[in-house]
Amino acid sequence: MLCSTCYNAFVLSAKLVSGLVTGSVGVLSEAVNSATDLVASLVALFAIRRSAAPPDQTHHYGHGRFENLAGVFEGIVLVGVGVYVVYQALIGILYGVEIDFLGLGVGVMVFSAVANFFK
Repeated sequence: MLCSTCYNAFVLSAKLVSGLVTGSVGVLSEAVNSATDLVASLVALFAIRRSAAPPDQTHHYGHGRFENLAGVFEGIVLVGVGVYVVYQALIGILYGVEIDFLGLGVGVMVFSAVANFFK
């Protein structure tokens, strides 16, 4: 789990820096996607560990609802990210955007695709 989390954090950092340097909404949306994947993994890990707790005085049927709450949280985050990406894309369409350092953005995305293939 630690290795996967470190990998996701590294890829997130590379995409975020590349997206900010290039100004590409596509690369930035991939960075946000990586961030939501990382957060979703951590939330799921917490929820699974918490839901495995045995019943107690205040939770007579156990803590299984934590998994449902984690799913709702992840859904809300994904909807928010989707709205933000669509908003930024519309701004780019309406006002135009100039992409700088295109090779950096392409390189990071190729690295990410290859790394995910072997992951």
